[in-house]
Amino acid sequence: TMLSMPTSLTKAVVVPKTVTSIVASALKPLQEIVFEEGRTASLSLASKFFQKNANLKKLELNGPITLGTYAFDQCSALETLKINGQVTLGNYSFQKCTKLKTVTISGVKTFGTNMFNSCTALETATIDFAGVLGNNAFQKCTSLKTVTLTRVTSTGTSAFDGCTNLETV
Repeated sequence: TMLSMPTSLTKAVVVPKTVTSIVASALKPLQEIVFEEGRTASLSLASKFFQKNANLKKLELNGPITLGTYAFDQCSALETLKINGQVTLGNYSFQKCTKLKTVTISGVKTFGTNMFNSCTALETATIDFAGVLGNNAFQKCTSLKTVTLTRVTSTGTSAFDGCTNLETV
């Protein structure tokens, strides 16, 4: 099933679990996107899928979903991110999302490099992931105060480099 919609239709959408293909321009004007839980077929979002989007404020990804490199890079309005299930996070997926404040991640498959690099408003991150955080994962997140890591086996090089306000990991 393919999802597309007129740009003036709505500000928020729940992407049904049956959708297997999305035209990026269909979602560009939206402020809130939730990918419905219970997906049986994998959905891939291409590299630079939503890069430099200025509308998206809230995003919830429920897998299986694969994000290409730079998929949500520089989404200047994104404030809240929740990721559940078998989601593969490509390198630089959320880099430079300068209004992103909270991140909750549970059960992802992979965590790429530079995932949240330069997300300067990011204050809290809660991550439940059985694996390695990528290199430079939170580098230059200057507002980051609290990070809760569950089951993370190790962190890549410079994972928290430049996090000048980090109080708790």
